[in-house]
Amino acid sequence: MKTTHCLSCDSKIEIGSKAKIGQFVYCEFCGADFEIIELNPIELDYAFVDDDLDYDDEDDTYDSVFEDDDDGDEDRQSQW
Repeated sequence: MKTTHCLSCDSKIEIGSKAKIGQFVYCEFCGADFEIIELNPIELDYAFVDDDLDYDDEDDTYDSVFEDDDDGDEDRQSQW
Protein backbone atom coordinates (compact mmCIF):
# COMPACT_ATOMS: atom_id res chain seq x y z
CA MET A 1 0.00 0.00 0.00
CA LYS A 2 1.29 3.46 -0.92
CA THR A 3 1.17 6.37 1.49
CA THR A 4 1.60 10.13 1.38
CA HIS A 5 0.95 13.03 3.74
CA CYS A 6 -1.96 15.43 4.03
CA LEU A 7 -1.25 18.92 2.69
CA SER A 8 -3.41 20.42 5.44
CA CYS A 9 -2.47 18.59 8.64
CA ASP A 10 0.51 16.40 7.61
CA SER A 11 -1.24 13.19 8.72
CA LYS A 12 -0.44 9.99 6.84
CA ILE A 13 -2.87 9.15 4.01
CA GLU A 14 -2.96 5.56 2.79
CA ILE A 15 -3.54 5.12 -0.92
CA GLY A 16 -4.30 1.79 -2.53
CA SER A 17 -1.64 0.06 -4.59
CA LYS A 18 -3.61 0.79 -7.78
CA ALA A 19 -3.54 4.60 -7.45
CA LYS A 20 -4.32 6.57 -10.61
CA ILE A 21 -3.77 10.17 -11.63
CA GLY A 22 -7.06 11.99 -11.10
CA GLN A 23 -8.15 9.71 -8.25
CA PHE A 24 -9.69 11.53 -5.29
CA VAL A 25 -8.53 10.77 -1.75
CA TYR A 26 -9.29 12.37 1.59
CA CYS A 27 -7.61 12.78 4.94
CA GLU A 28 -9.43 10.80 7.62
CA PHE A 29 -7.99 13.08 10.30
CA CYS A 30 -8.96 16.57 9.04
CA GLY A 31 -11.41 15.70 6.22
CA ALA A 32 -9.55 17.58 3.47
CA ASP A 33 -10.15 16.33 -0.10
CA PHE A 34 -7.30 15.84 -2.55
CA GLU A 35 -6.65 14.66 -6.08
CA ILE A 36 -3.64 12.56 -7.08
CA ILE A 37 -1.64 14.56 -9.62
CA GLU A 38 1.59 12.52 -9.75
CA LEU A 39 2.29 8.84 -9.10
CA ASN A 40 6.03 8.52 -8.56
CA PRO A 41 6.33 9.84 -5.96
CA ILE A 42 2.67 10.29 -4.99
CA GLU A 43 1.82 13.98 -5.17
CA LEU A 44 -1.50 15.48 -4.12
CA ASP A 45 -3.26 18.76 -4.82
CA TYR A 46 -6.40 20.13 -3.25
CA ALA A 47 -9.47 18.72 -5.02
CA PHE A 48 -11.19 21.21 -7.31
CA VAL A 49 -14.90 21.59 -6.72
CA ASP A 50 -16.77 23.30 -9.54
CA ASP A 51 -19.39 25.63 -8.07
CA ASP A 52 -21.43 25.16 -11.26
CA LEU A 53 -22.09 21.54 -10.29
CA ASP A 54 -24.37 20.16 -7.58
CA TYR A 55 -23.50 16.84 -5.95
CA ASP A 56 -26.27 14.24 -5.94
CA ASP A 57 -25.72 11.87 -3.00
CA GLU A 58 -28.25 9.37 -4.30
CA ASP A 59 -26.59 8.94 -7.70
CA ASP A 60 -23.04 9.70 -6.47
CA THR A 61 -22.71 12.14 -9.38
CA TYR A 62 -22.53 15.85 -10.06
CA ASP A 63 -25.35 17.62 -11.90
CA SER A 64 -25.03 20.98 -13.59
CA VAL A 65 -26.86 23.84 -11.90
CA PHE A 66 -27.52 25.25 -15.36
CA GLU A 67 -30.79 24.40 -16.99
CA ASP A 68 -31.16 24.26 -20.76
CA ASP A 69 -34.46 25.84 -21.77
CA ASP A 70 -34.04 24.91 -25.46
CA ASP A 71 -33.29 28.49 -26.56
CA GLY A 72 -29.60 27.72 -27.01
CA ASP A 73 -28.34 29.41 -23.85
CA GLU A 74 -28.09 28.16 -20.30
CA ASP A 75 -29.98 29.79 -17.45
CA ARG A 76 -28.85 29.50 -13.85
CA GLN A 77 -31.35 27.72 -11.64
CA SER A 78 -32.52 29.48 -8.54
CA GLN A 79 -30.69 28.17 -5.51
CA TRP A 80 -33.25 29.57 -3.05
